[in-house]
Amino acid sequence: MCHGEFAAYCDSVRALTTWVGLTLLAPQEAGTFRWNAPAECPDEAQMSERLASAGGFGRLAISATVLPQADGSWRMELVLELDEHRESRLIEGRSCESLADAVELLTTLERRALEPVSPLLLPEAPDTQVPEPIEVTDGRSPTLELSPPPTEQERRPRRDRTTSLPTGLLIGGAVGLGIGQTPAPSVPIELALGWSARWLRAALRGRYHVPRSVDSGPSAPRIQLGTAGIELCGRPAHGRVEFPICGQVSVGGSRSDRGGTGTQSRGGVWLEAGVDVGVAWSLTPNVALTARLGAAAVILGTRYALDGETFFDPTRVVGRVVFGFEGHVPIRMHREPEN
Repeated sequence: MCHGEFAAYCDSVRALTTWVGLTLLAPQEAGTFRWNAPAECPDEAQMSERLASAGGFGRLAISATVLPQADGSWRMELVLELDEHRESRLIEGRSCESLADAVELLTTLERRALEPVSPLLLPEAPDTQVPEPIEVTDGRSPTLELSPPPTEQERRPRRDRTTSLPTGLLIGGAVGLGIGQTPAPSVPIELALGWSARWLRAALRGRYHVPRSVDSGPSAPRIQLGTAGIELCGRPAHGRVEFPICGQVSVGGSRSDRGGTGTQSRGGVWLEAGVDVGVAWSLTPNVALTARLGAAAVILGTRYALDGETFFDPTRVVGRVVFGFEGHVPIRMHREPEN
């Protein structure tokens, strides 16, 4: 009750505690209450009703005069009298109603301080039975059997094996099928190295497409492609299963070789940006099987010709599906205190 705006009001209560106890049992006449305030405030009858509903004012003689101030605030001179003791306080408030509440609060606290204190009755303690002493019949002292201390493995915090892969170093590999990177469907081989956190991972991913030729002739030109790029993935998960959603930007080069006399045996720059979606199932807390489906937009690609005739011009969009694994090496950022 004595917090905020009413904290200053409670000082009056603390000041009176040194002499209130000396007059608890002395016979006194009933207290009085006088309230002088402008019309905007509650009148004396209303204030008397409020004090009566709060328990009355006991043997206190209370006089309060409330006046408005030029800055819009209100000021009250409160006089508390008990026997020969008299104390006057100046109290300011934002409204006349707040000063009326202060009078009600202080009166209630003072009245409670004057009430005789009833002795505190404690419940009787229930009857307790004293355990009988242990009888020793063989002349030996009784021994207390203690459980063995927990082992180091039992003291370690248990790992929830239903959760997804942990935070730490990421190592991955995959192989699959690619469309659009070479003249015929290719076989992409991927390696990844990165960092995984609870909901996010970042990695460097290298990808090599095995050379593919236009036809089966011995002098048919073959196209091969290698790229490396940055990958950033979100990792929503449910239990042991993750659903990574990744964005990638990769740069590399393609090359044509072993063609006829009119073949341009040369290399070219390759730049792509794409997205992958997939699923990862945790076999163990640190190993998962993965499946990914991806598509990328070719920003830069090289056109190849044979005897003046184009035999491979990269499409604007390429795709791939790969299957592989991911391994995680957990890295502890801080050492937990030992028990």
